[in-house]
Amino acid sequence: MPAEQLLVGDLGLLPLAPLGKLCDEVALADALANVIQRLIERLQREAPPDQARRLLTAAYVLTGLRVPDKKAAMQLFQGVRAMRESSTYMAILDEGRVEEARKIILRQGRKLFGPPDECSAATLTAIEDLQRLELLSEQLLEVKNWQELLASCRS
Repeated sequence: MPAEQLLVGDLGLLPLAPLGKLCDEVALADALANVIQRLIERLQREAPPDQARRLLTAAYVLTGLRVPDKKAAMQLFQGVRAMRESSTYMAILDEGRVEEARKIILRQGRKLFGPPDECSAATLTAIEDLQRLELLSEQLLEVKNWQELLASCRS
């Protein structure tokens, strides 16, 4: 379906516009930038703030299906404040922070204690709370092994 149809249709269809058929005569990045700009302008004009945040977040996530380069997708939506206020967008960022905190603890822990045993690795993987992971990263220099580190997060 042409992106143009999605841009002028129901507001609920707007997030699909970046996936729509684009003009062949225009470079992909330019065509997508135009579609996203029009999508944003329409949401700012017609959607209540809460709905605009949800639809912008959906459009951002769906754009990732069309643009595999994360930086390119981020640039297309750069400066869209409403999306940054979206609870869904913030949840996506938090998930990334949790994953990165785990990676850092594993990388630093391997240097200090060697590879974690199966139980320690499973325990660390099960921690979803960013604050707990941040505390663990601080504790790394104060403990002697994986078991002591992970026991410190239970107290």
